[in-house]
Amino acid sequence: MKKMKMVRIVKLFLIICLLTTISFFFFFARNENGHGDNFLFNFLANSFYIFRFPTHVLFWKYMYENAFLYIAGLATNAVLYAVLIEFLISYFKRRNKKGVAEATP
Repeated sequence: MKKMKMVRIVKLFLIICLLTTISFFFFFARNENGHGDNFLFNFLANSFYIFRFPTHVLFWKYMYENAFLYIAGLATNAVLYAVLIEFLISYFKRRNKKGVAEATP
């Protein structure tokens, strides 16, 4: 955990928030019957299901009733995804450094 970089987590959080917002608008447009049979449009709309997991799946009853909780749940998901991605990046970097150090005589 000490190899994780906070700056990278913040950057990942902002990127994930941007992607979540874009997919939310495409999802909303599709639900309002404003879509066609475009692959990219449907891909972006369907990606919202990924971005709203796990809080909206687990707490949908509360998220549906309150707009603030809905947005807070999306932000929580973005934080979780950013930390998970940063953990994976730092883990594989450490693993590769150990592999290179062990391989050199």
